[in-house]
Amino acid sequence: MAALIALALALGATKAAAQSAEPMQRDAVIDLYQGVGLSPGRLLGMGSVATALAEGSATTMRNAASPALKPSTETGYWYWDWHLDWLNYSGSTDHDNDGRFGGDTRDGNALFAAGVTLNYRAWALALSFLTNERLLFAEDDLAAGELRSRYGAIQLGLSGSFLADQLSLGVGVRASGADALQPDGAPLYQASGLSLHLGSVWRPADRNLRLGVAASLPMLGETERLSCTQPAACANYLVPRGVEVPWDLSVGVAWRRAPTRWNREVHSPWRDERYVLLTTEVIYIGRVVDGRAFDAFAAGEELVSGRRMRVSLRGGVEHEWLPGRLRVRAGSYWEPDRVDGVPGRVHVTAGADLRFLQFSFWGEPYRLRLSVNGDVAAHYRIFGLSAGFWH
Repeated sequence: MAALIALALALGATKAAAQSAEPMQRDAVIDLYQGVGLSPGRLLGMGSVATALAEGSATTMRNAASPALKPSTETGYWYWDWHLDWLNYSGSTDHDNDGRFGGDTRDGNALFAAGVTLNYRAWALALSFLTNERLLFAEDDLAAGELRSRYGAIQLGLSGSFLADQLSLGVGVRASGADALQPDGAPLYQASGLSLHLGSVWRPADRNLRLGVAASLPMLGETERLSCTQPAACANYLVPRGVEVPWDLSVGVAWRRAPTRWNREVHSPWRDERYVLLTTEVIYIGRVVDGRAFDAFAAGEELVSGRRMRVSLRGGVEHEWLPGRLRVRAGSYWEPDRVDGVPGRVHVTAGADLRFLQFSFWGEPYRLRLSVNGDVAAHYRIFGLSAGFWH
């Protein structure tokens, strides 16, 4: 599944755009796909690569097979995992790369994500959610004031491992909802919809290689106008016909070099070994018919978005520098263009995991980790904190 779809309604703010623009028409559909890697935990620091790295709770919304993949040190019948993430992108001036600069540097532009998985033998259930809020200050006459965009998604998934745990397959159903609030707090519109997510990971026994494939079907939500029926009553905001997240397909590969083989059971609580992990993936992103960029919406303007299918290439590396204590990572990815006339951009990412606590619960040993990750590109800055188990 694509880049978390990262589905926050990017309500960018703006000074003048270089392109000519027309008032938003109701037959337009907001393109909700974002090329930026709004990914949880270690994924953000590794170039937002996830397809072949799927394992446990944190990658569930990027590859539906993820919950079925337990760490190789977990050999019992029961297992559980969790994650909690916070991402802040208030330092960005063009969050969704639509060519409109200067409006995203606002406090409150943040994403929260969390999830939990429960495993029994070869099967796993997963529940994940994320919520995203954007604030926008529009400076033109059409839409004056601060507009608040909110997005939320919850995904329930089932996955299992087969062929002696060499093949893992998963399916997830995601319910997504979005709304927009006017400067006075009155709801402008809301939209919601369902989408299906599929994933798989192949782990050949006693090898250091993993392959992953993930796909997401499109989500189309029809908008409901709430507080007004005429543009003049909505501070001149025009409500689109609907919102859409396009389909995507990702294919990834990962390779790990360490004293022990990656795809081999380890009969100890942790590996605690130096390793180097390399991973890459390619993501194909579908088009959105009649799609428009949502950042321009707050200014009452129309920028065509998602006219053509696009491709994103991503890669990352991770190293356990201090075994059992510290991991570092870096990566890069190409954010393809979505808005006509605005080129894509290259992102550079980095991050680290620090083990900060070890304890026992019901006779089982656990370690906790705190992760710090970042993503930088032209007119784009994001910083994230993450917590979960140290695997």
